[in-house]
Amino acid sequence: MDNFEGKAKQVDLATLLAMMPIFSNFPRLHNKLKDDFHVLLGIAEGLKSEPVKFGAQCNACIKEFFAMVEADLHYYNLLDPYKEYNERDPFFQKFKDTFKQICKTWGKGNLQEDYFSKRLTLLRVLKEKRDKLNHPKEVSDISATSIDDLEKLKIAFAAYNAFFSAMMENFFIEASIPI
Repeated sequence: MDNFEGKAKQVDLATLLAMMPIFSNFPRLHNKLKDDFHVLLGIAEGLKSEPVKFGAQCNACIKEFFAMVEADLHYYNLLDPYKEYNERDPFFQKFKDTFKQICKTWGKGNLQEDYFSKRLTLLRVLKEKRDKLNHPKEVSDISATSIDDLEKLKIAFAAYNAFFSAMMENFFIEASIPI
């Protein structure tokens, strides 16, 4: 614990035992979605010269990226929900409140402030694109994906992945076990 910069969340034994499935499932799900995203991204990169196939593949990349982020939000809120957490909260409310709570608990407010000040604008742009893909109102909502969108997605993914990795570094739970 010499390099520990954050702080541990303190829980009782019953809470720790209830958290065990979360600690088992959370990283496996995140890593599976991240791996799938990388596969989809690689396929999209290879389809840049075929606009129709590229568009469909890029759309799948955008959807997969947000599936990973939403899964992360779900699991973080199972571990340490923000006040009045509701799974149905709008995405950006949930995103902001979740990471504010997690960063507060684990003493990583500087990470949250840095990410929010520099990266949320691009995330918003891509989220609007994802929403149009999932709930299209016009053909242009699903056929207007470009190479520029893919480049933005790669930047957003790299930033989120760095943020997520920094969040998970020195992420400790401390339990009191009665003897």
